[in-house]
Amino acid sequence: MNVINYYYQKSEVRQQGTESVTYKFYNDQEKTELVKEITKTPVYQDGKWQWQVKETDYDDQGNETHQSTITDSLMEGLSADQATVKFTGTVNYDGNGKVTGTTWDANDRTYGTIKTPPVEGYTADKNSVGGETVLPNDSSLNREYKVVYTQNRYRLTEKFVDEDGHELSPSVPKGSSYKNGDGFDVTKDAKVIPGYVLIKQDNTSGKFGNGDQTATFIYKKVGKLIPVNKNNQPIPGADTPTYTTDPGDPTKVLNPTVPSIDSWQPKDKRPGDSVVPTNPGKDTPVIYVEKPQKPVMPVIPEQLKNPAVPNNLEQPRTPNHPYNSKQPTIPTTPDQTNDSIVPNDSKHLATSTPREQSISPVPGNSTQRATVSNSVTAERSAAADSEKETTLPQTGNDKNQAEAAMGLGLTSLSTIMAMLGLKKRRHN
Repeated sequence: MNVINYYYQKSEVRQQGTESVTYKFYNDQEKTELVKEITKTPVYQDGKWQWQVKETDYDDQGNETHQSTITDSLMEGLSADQATVKFTGTVNYDGNGKVTGTTWDANDRTYGTIKTPPVEGYTADKNSVGGETVLPNDSSLNREYKVVYTQNRYRLTEKFVDEDGHELSPSVPKGSSYKNGDGFDVTKDAKVIPGYVLIKQDNTSGKFGNGDQTATFIYKKVGKLIPVNKNNQPIPGADTPTYTTDPGDPTKVLNPTVPSIDSWQPKDKRPGDSVVPTNPGKDTPVIYVEKPQKPVMPVIPEQLKNPAVPNNLEQPRTPNHPYNSKQPTIPTTPDQTNDSIVPNDSKHLATSTPREQSISPVPGNSTQRATVSNSVTAERSAAADSEKETTLPQTGNDKNQAEAAMGLGLTSLSTIMAMLGLKKRRHN
C-alpha cells in the first residue's frame, strides 16, 4: 500500500477598508443651491497613506466650473492611515485540501474619527464623522460619509442708546436672512427720542461679513437754558427750561424762550424771546441783571364810610347836690382888733378886707365869747358859688365835696388865728 502525503502551503488573506468623506456646500437653507463639493479619500501613494482631496465648484445654475485634486497627509489632525482598517487572516484547510475557514488576526477594528473642518461663512450639519467599528467579514469595509454645509444667515439689529450705552428705546430687528457680502443701509431709521438728540451713527450702512450686524444710533441728553447773573453764576430759584427735541429731526431742538424772573430782567433780551442753542446737547447761559427797586408807596388806611354810632349814648347831665350838705358854721371868736385875716391859698380863698367888727360880751368870769362878723364869709360863699357854676357836669359832684371840705378847713384856720390874736392882746 502506497501512502501519499499531501503538503499544503500555508496561505494568508488580507482585508482592507477606507473611510472617505464628502463635504457639500449650499447657499440656501433648503439645500438646492450647491456651490462647492470636496471629497477626501485615503490613498496609498509613494509607500504611505495620504489624503486625496478632490474639489469641485459650481455656478448658480449648478454647472461645474472648476475641479482640482491634491494630496494631503493630514486632515483635521487625522492621518490617512488612521482612516483605514486592515485585517490579516490565515486560511485553514482540511485533509482533503478543502478550505475550512480563515482565522483573522483581529475580531474587529474601529475607524478613526474625522472631525468636520470649520468653513467660514458656513455651518456643517455634523461635527465629525467616522469612528465606526467594522468586522473582517463585513460585505464592505469601506465607509463613505457626507457632511452638508449651508451658508450662514445673519441678523441686522438697530439699537438706540445714550453715550454710556444705556438703551433709550427698544431694539428693532431688521431681518435675519442676510448672507456674507450682502449690503445694508439704515441711516434713515434714526428715531426722535424726547429729551435727547442724535449725535452719532455707528455701523448703520455697509456689507455683511460672516456674522450678525448691529446698527447703533447714539444720543445725548438735550441741554437747558440757564439764567445767570453778570458773574455767570446761576440765579437761585430761576426756571431752567429744557430744550424740546425737534419732532421732525432727531439731530435738532426747538428754540427755547427766555423765562421771566421776579426782580430780574434779561440783559440783552426780553422775556419770551427765543434763543438759538449753538449745541443742542449743551446748556446755554442767559445773562440777567437785577431790576431797579421802585419806591414803595405808603398804604393809606381805608376810611369808614358809615361809622357805627354807639347805642344808648348817655347824655351829659348836671349832678345833683349832695344830700344833707350843710354849709360850714362860722365859729365865734373873742373880741379882737381890726386886723385882716389873709388865707394862705389865694386860689380858693377870697382876700378879706377889714370890715366893721363887733364883739359882744358873754357873761362869765373865765371865758369870753365873741362873735366876729365880717365879710369874709360872704365873699367865700360868693367865690364858691362862682366855681360851682363853672364845674363840668361829669366832675361837679367831686369838686363840690372838695370845696366844702376846704371851706371848713379855712374857717377852722381863721378861728384859730383869731383866738391866737386875742390871747396876745390880753397878754400885753
